[in-house]
Amino acid sequence: MLHRSTARPSADRETNILIVDAQTVYRSGLRDVIKARIQRTSVHDAPSLNELGAARYFDLILIDAESLTEHALARLKQVRDSRPNTRVAVTSVSNTRADVFDYLAAGFHGYIYKLQSDEDLLMAINDLLSGRIFVPRWLVDHGIPTPEVPTTPNV
Repeated sequence: MLHRSTARPSADRETNILIVDAQTVYRSGLRDVIKARIQRTSVHDAPSLNELGAARYFDLILIDAESLTEHALARLKQVRDSRPNTRVAVTSVSNTRADVFDYLAAGFHGYIYKLQSDEDLLMAINDLLSGRIFVPRWLVDHGIPTPEVPTTPNV
């Protein structure tokens, strides 16, 4: 059974981040960037939420959109119910506005575009850990066109 906690990371304890992504190279690269640039952070990674121990507490879970299986969504609901202060954000290579809005509407705390710079990734993580909702800059910057990837091929 998970114990309920409403405490945010404090200055005297490490921040715990979990990266869930089937791509080993992406997980290890993001883990290394976070460890090198964010102080007092413990970063864990897994290819799926199946490896997540029931008693483990994370301040932030970054989960790839491709990892959002029915089981993963059920597990995230358990985390949210037992650890309401855990922030959960989707990571994806999709750059469609509809995808971002769909994940936010589903209750995720943010949407991190995987192909952005390290600085933007770290800004997203810091924003999420500070309690803010994060969306990619291109979503809110007016006048900066971002190509939409069609969901169906044009024939």
